[in-house]
Amino acid sequence: MNYSEKISISIEAIKGENSMDDFWSWYNTRLAKNAFDITEIPLRDVSNWNYNDESVSHSSGKFFKVYGIEVETDFYGKRKWDQPIISQPEIGILGFIVREIKGILHFLVQAKMEPGNINILQISPSVQATKSNYTRVHGGNSTPFIENFLFKKDESVVYDQLQSEQGSRFLKKRNRNMILDLTNVDFPDSIPDDFFWLTLGQLKALLNVDNIINMDSRTVLSGLPNYTVGNTSYKKNIYSDSLRADDEKSFRPLSYLFSWIANLKSNFEIKANLKPLIEMKGWVTSDEKISSSGDRCFDVIGVKIGASNREVKSWSQPILASKHVLLNGIVMQKLGGVPHLLFQAAFEPGNFDGVELAPTVQSSLLEFDHDPSNPNLSFAGYFDKDFSDKEVLYDSLQSEEGGRFYHDQNRYSIIHLKENTIDKIPENYMWITLNQAKKLILINNIFNVESRSLLSCMI
Repeated sequence: MNYSEKISISIEAIKGENSMDDFWSWYNTRLAKNAFDITEIPLRDVSNWNYNDESVSHSSGKFFKVYGIEVETDFYGKRKWDQPIISQPEIGILGFIVREIKGILHFLVQAKMEPGNINILQISPSVQATKSNYTRVHGGNSTPFIENFLFKKDESVVYDQLQSEQGSRFLKKRNRNMILDLTNVDFPDSIPDDFFWLTLGQLKALLNVDNIINMDSRTVLSGLPNYTVGNTSYKKNIYSDSLRADDEKSFRPLSYLFSWIANLKSNFEIKANLKPLIEMKGWVTSDEKISSSGDRCFDVIGVKIGASNREVKSWSQPILASKHVLLNGIVMQKLGGVPHLLFQAAFEPGNFDGVELAPTVQSSLLEFDHDPSNPNLSFAGYFDKDFSDKEVLYDSLQSEEGGRFYHDQNRYSIIHLKENTIDKIPENYMWITLNQAKKLILINNIFNVESRSLLSCMI
């Protein structure tokens, strides 16, 4: 049996080593047995952090910093703005351990508290750690299972890529996304209380629940190898037909897509220069927080945290608090009878490589762009409740990274439109099959984190 078939079996398995009732019992027990306390405090009162006119930084010089940046670009229209941004150049590890249990692939998850989580505990990968955390700069406990990822055996690697995080909030931030199959490697029979085994079918079911599967899990799951799915539902037909489509049946061959992306990355001018926080235009710095002068974007605030199940039991930190629930949505439509996904090449100031592929609609791209001709505005209409001529394949509220963003949730949606509903697309948009997406995601910095989150919801 090849690995694609093993993945397919796990996707179909809604019951494995544990049932869904077992999962919810475990989750509620973890929530009840651990003590959590998150309090918003003035940014000036965040202990062990230095907040001044220049930046916000940790006294150790590690973890992350908040700077101001001045952004200027000619990417499909000249724009210029200032904003705060998180600088965290170190590369963390986001990784799933996978093992076959009773012939079915299971993924090791953990119930992890992050200070920004709306519901306190969310389901994270087996390992979710910044380099500062797993090298124990904080002086706390070691990260469970980290040794499997630091000293991995090559034959265990299913997926291993450096991938970006939110380019609208992070400056050139990347994490190592990994999936390791340790079926044939010595591994303890018992696992810590905060960990649990789930099949892909169970993870798929939980992806339909608001704010349970965290962003780090979603980005790693998007890197699952290509697989086949059954024909037991309409949604599976749509995805499987797109997964099976070869280059001859695609809107554009893969070679064209590589050239199109390279052309965009090289032909537009994008500047993002650091500047002192106090000098940012359109922003107000105070003892309480850093905030935009309008009702847009986000604030930088302080929080004080107590958590009994973390490596360090109490700490305080700055965190970004978004002001609105935004839309991240992908349109699917058949071209020549083959289902395609519509992505846009988008510039975000913190992107490591300038331009990455974003969903059809990503509302954060409108925060500093007030051009009424922006295609994000027109395509967003297809996701409105008033537009009834569509099939909703997926729709839920999902949280962004809870370690750096406070109560930040966005609407993630996938819709299928009738053929020829969209007959023309802007130059920075492209129709791509799911088969092509599975190949492109094996390359660093092609899909942004919002796109990867949506691709994970197609399992």
